[in-house]
Parts: sequence; structure tokens; C-alpha cells
Amino acid sequence: MIDVGVKMNAVLLAVVVMVGLSLARVHVVLSLLIGALIGGLLAGLPLLDVKDGADVTLGVLSHFQTG
Repeated sequence: MIDVGVKMNAVLLAVVVMVGLSLARVHVVLSLLIGALIGGLLAGLPLLDVKDGADVTLGVLSHFQTG
């Protein structure tokens, strides 16, 4: 499993990306989406759903769709 420190680093990097994009005059909603996508990928979530037998690991895109 992924260490808690790695997840915290992913969150911090996602926030830095969001702030950087906002300061670069990118639309705030777009910078939030990009930052959340980067943070999810760095925290170890797959981009798409992974189906392994009966177990399904939801990916970043499924988390965006379900809220």
C-alpha cells in the first residue's frame, strides 16, 4: 500500500499546481480539475477503472463522475 507521507506529498503538490495555474491566469475551475487529477494520480489512483476478478478499483475519472 502507499505510505501516508506519499499521499500527503501528492496533496501538497496538487495544491501547488492549483495555485501555480491560478497565478498563471488559468481559469480557477480548470486549475482545480487539473490539480485534482495530478493529486489523484500521484496518490496512486489509476486513471481508469481496474477490474480484477470481482474486485473493482475506481480510477480518478470515476471519482470525478461520482463526486
